[in-house]
Amino acid sequence: MDIDWLEDFLVLANTGNFSSAAESRNVSQPAFSRRIRSLEQWVGMPLLDRSTYPATLTSSGKILRSTAEETIAALYRSRDACLAERSNDKSEISFSALHTLALTFFPKWLKQSEHELGPAKTRMIAGNVHDCVQSLTLKHSDFLLYYTHYKCPILLDQSNYTSLKLATEQLIPVSAINKSGTALHSFDRKKRPASYLAYSSDTFLGKAVSMIINELDKDYKFETRYSNSMSEALKTMAVEGHGLAWLPKSCATREFQHHELVQIGDAKHCADLEIRLARSVNRLHPEAERFWSWLVRTVGSGD
Repeated sequence: MDIDWLEDFLVLANTGNFSSAAESRNVSQPAFSRRIRSLEQWVGMPLLDRSTYPATLTSSGKILRSTAEETIAALYRSRDACLAERSNDKSEISFSALHTLALTFFPKWLKQSEHELGPAKTRMIAGNVHDCVQSLTLKHSDFLLYYTHYKCPILLDQSNYTSLKLATEQLIPVSAINKSGTALHSFDRKKRPASYLAYSSDTFLGKAVSMIINELDKDYKFETRYSNSMSEALKTMAVEGHGLAWLPKSCATREFQHHELVQIGDAKHCADLEIRLARSVNRLHPEAERFWSWLVRTVGSGD
């Protein structure tokens, strides 16, 4: 059982409309509907009468609604109490980031900063885009580390948040290697559709890959063999030869060196992403401000 399911259910209970509830929760309608179905499977009873418009709660749905409201309120009260206790530690710098950035970019980048600033006490909250942005806006993290692209940007209110460009990252297609040393999968349009390992549609990298595919010639065909929200999971499937996948280039450094993966395609199959760090325009605690000041001196002013 996932707390997101309960929050989804409460939004839907208030609106009765799947489309507006999904938009409010910042997920696609198919993904939202799957989460509601998962909650109903966990409960073991239908929670909504879908024969009416707008959808109405069943008797089971009405029972769960009351319990869900109490449960979520209690959980958030407990979380706020925990956060209040953590906030007493002004030496900790907290970050939220996509899983891929937390695993590949952040450790090396932090090590570089510590050469000048000395050892830092840090905390990482890894998750999807929605949860990471929410962590920043709710002040659960000092900084948000994220990918962005001008065609699928992550929009933060510039009157409340500022950001720095830290680096660029290339999103590239990769494939395992066959016994002859060539790519096991390719974009050859004369063959059958390429076996494709896809990101979940509600992820940033999923949107970025969709952007690349939509700009390709329509003769390119793909057959989705597997989907997951995490680059590391897609990489593992790609290494085992299940299909081609798009990965941030730094995510596959080891696999390139060990000849487990090879880059395929050409420039039109790739996208250049920016890696940025965002923060509130309001003053942070001294250690976070010291860290930000060092970044401004190193990479330039925020925008």
